[in-house]
Amino acid sequence: MCFFIKNLYHEIVELHKTKKQISKLKLYRGQIILNEYCQEIQNNLGGLLSLTSFISTSERKDVASTFTRWISNREKSVLFEITIDPTSHSSVPYANIVDFSNFGLAEKEYLFSMSSVFRIGNINADDNSIYHVHLSLTSGNDEQLTDLTKYMRKHYMSSPSRLCDIANNHNKESNPNQETIALVENNIGMVYFEQNKYSQTFKHYVKSLKIRLRNLIHIHPDIAQSLNNIGMIYAQQEKYEYALFLYILALEIKKKNNVS
Repeated sequence: MCFFIKNLYHEIVELHKTKKQISKLKLYRGQIILNEYCQEIQNNLGGLLSLTSFISTSERKDVASTFTRWISNREKSVLFEITIDPTSHSSVPYANIVDFSNFGLAEKEYLFSMSSVFRIGNINADDNSIYHVHLSLTSGNDEQLTDLTKYMRKHYMSSPSRLCDIANNHNKESNPNQETIALVENNIGMVYFEQNKYSQTFKHYVKSLKIRLRNLIHIHPDIAQSLNNIGMIYAQQEKYEYALFLYILALEIKKKNNVS
């Protein structure tokens, strides 16, 4: 699985280099998201939105709109409208995969790499209760993104112990925010993973999962994230049966939440 992810990422990077976008581009992605996540986006107008998985989009609004149906009371239909300005010199790799997709020109699909970062623009709901979220791809000279990256590298990426201190401080509070602690533990694991310290990574990923299992419903997307992360550690250790089992569990949770 890790090999597949790395290979896909490098393929997108190469396509991005060889097929440069020369005109402004508008892409669409339809998705069903939980009410609280939609509210978080609304509360962050003008801020940044980071997407942690590969993101499939389409030049065709009608195609993307087909993924905004079939919702429950705890979900919202969202149509992300992404504007790409080729003069902004974004460092985020994305690629036109029409020549490689089974659907070809019928979908006019573009694929974004993992950890793509967008700036949130306007949000409005239409007469069909579909929320239109306008995003723009961050540029290489985006001041807020640059400051955030520098801050994270300075305070966290060079030293996982800094994140450990934050987690410990939260644990000492009388009413700690359990979701924050789980997120910090997860991020500590990510730092160790980048440093190939898999035993430390595993320890913090498991801590994060345990907190989430105690405080969230068992089909919450954050639990799927934890299961997927632990699966990646097993895959690195060539314990593929364990990894596959966790990947399947994570996928089932994502399906129940209509998260692609």
